Amino acid sequence: MINEYGRLMTMSSRGPFLLALIALGIWLGLADNSFAEPAINSEWQLDPGRVGWTHIGLKATKFFLTASTEVRVSVAETPCMAFLSPDQGTPVLAGPDTAVLTIDSEGLGIRSTATLWMDAQSGAALQYSVLDQGRRHRQRSYRYTDTGAFHWTRHPDRGEEDAAAETWSKTESGMRDYPPTASGERIIDPIGLLYIISASDMSQPGDTIELVVYARRRIARLTITADRFVSFDDAIKGNDFARTLTAGRHPKEALLFRLTPRAMSANDDMEFDFLGLSRDIEILLDPNTRLPLRISGKARIVGKLSIELQAATLKSEPGTANTAGCPVDQEPTVH
Repeated sequence: MINEYGRLMTMSSRGPFLLALIALGIWLGLADNSFAEPAINSEWQLDPGRVGWTHIGLKATKFFLTASTEVRVSVAETPCMAFLSPDQGTPVLAGPDTAVLTIDSEGLGIRSTATLWMDAQSGAALQYSVLDQGRRHRQRSYRYTDTGAFHWTRHPDRGEEDAAAETWSKTESGMRDYPPTASGERIIDPIGLLYIISASDMSQPGDTIELVVYARRRIARLTITADRFVSFDDAIKGNDFARTLTAGRHPKEALLFRLTPRAMSANDDMEFDFLGLSRDIEILLDPNTRLPLRISGKARIVGKLSIELQAATLKSEPGTANTAGCPVDQEPTVH
């Protein structure tokens, strides 16, 4: 059972860090739409026991703008979950365990709380929920199905902005269909990519997985490749927190991953973002704890952006999943 299901304030991949960056006025651009048809490895599976952390704090600074976020991950037994019941499509079913990612972010008057539920072994997205308050008021959930992402959204009517979100009176729902090229694919939410990389068995340069992601109402194919080892000292250069956290116990080298998105086919449109980044995305990982040390890439307008590790909680028992009590999903069932 879990419960690092703490509140989060978004920065998103479509939710979390992105919302903070949007709050900072940073709108993400399109990734390269070049299309190639590689051999796809769809057999990869995840092991929650590989994830050596339960909480990380990340911070991005560019010019006079700053965005920060807190990410928590835990694993719950699936039977305790209560999800939206869409009136279209067949909901994606979880295996025996569900990974829960929660992300807290805040920026320029927008406070956002987002949660992603995903199958702990396959990475398949089950449901995503976000609550925005402050300069923007919105509560939205996506329930992933075999044909699309069913959304349920609530906004305050005039005069309701200061009331509790559950009392807001304007609601809407509907299906956002996947393109035919995504039929039968395992759909991933970009928010889950940190968990997927940490829980994967990619440990040597050349290790690669292929997956399909739903981002900003579009489907994209994503290649994640363990590119090369780099000096660990170089990986944490200029980051006093990471240096202190890993002092005396870090390996000689960190592992650098590359994320490469592309359209599902030459005829498909695509948008992609991950933590506010849309292209040239790299992640430096501690190969022992699978802790993200630095995430970098390019975002529209601001260009190259580096997201640095600022806080972390490591597991007390390496090789085990982080578990606790079961979170309560307060959102309504949609029929």
